[in-house]
Amino acid sequence: MTRFGIIAAATLTATSAFAYTGVSPTIVAEVEQVLETEYSDYTIEQLNDQQVIEIYLASTSTDDGSTKRNRIEAVLADESPMSAAVETRRAAAVEGDFMVYEGENSIVTSVQNFLTSEGFEVDASTLTDAQVAELYFLATSSNGSTDAQDIEAILSM
Repeated sequence: MTRFGIIAAATLTATSAFAYTGVSPTIVAEVEQVLETEYSDYTIEQLNDQQVIEIYLASTSTDDGSTKRNRIEAVLADESPMSAAVETRRAAAVEGDFMVYEGENSIVTSVQNFLTSEGFEVDASTLTDAQVAELYFLATSSNGSTDAQDIEAILSM
């Protein structure tokens, strides 16, 4: 193998391991485990940040096994009922409600912007993975009307 081939292979391997810089490594590990054990036809590289978060929330929920499977399968089939709500929320974000950033720390940055826009002075980087995931889900799935009590409940988890 040529020097270029070795470098290219190493780069490809390293890139896939860091595909989700905006999602906590703990969340990525949980979702990878779910995919490896129950949905081996899928890899985490096929998912976007939103799908990773939705699968994490479904897999760690207190729902029964059947409900969890249905939620995960809907995300994998790209038929999640949240997908339309997320797209609506993202469209509103572009219009100035809050901004969803792509790239490094996208989830934490989006949660920070959401909390700030809702009047909460909380450092999102100090929150647990579960809190960040729940707040991101709330921010991207609400239609512009978020109840402060919902945010407070998540922050007090």
